Amino acid sequence: MRIVSIDYANGVFTTKGDNNPQSLPFEINVPSPSIRNKVIFSLPLAGYFDIIYIGWLVRIIIVYLITCVISQFVFKARRPPH
Repeated sequence: MRIVSIDYANGVFTTKGDNNPQSLPFEINVPSPSIRNKVIFSLPLAGYFDIIYIGWLVRIIIVYLITCVISQFVFKARRPPH
C-alpha cells in the first residue's frame, strides 16, 4: 500500500494498493494511528535477484530436505534392533 494523499486538517490518509488503478473504499480516510511503517530506503530492481537466484536456492533447499527425510527412513530401516 502507498499513501497517495494526506489530509492534515483531519489527520487522515488516503492509501492505494500497488496493483489497484484507484483507491478502494476501505483505503480512503485511514486514521493516522493506523499508519505504522515508513520507507527508510529502497533497492531498485532487487526483485530480479529474487526471481533469478532465490528460485534456484529454494529448489536446492527442497531437494536437500527431501533427501534428508528419505535417508532417515533408509538408515533407520537398516539399523539392527537394540
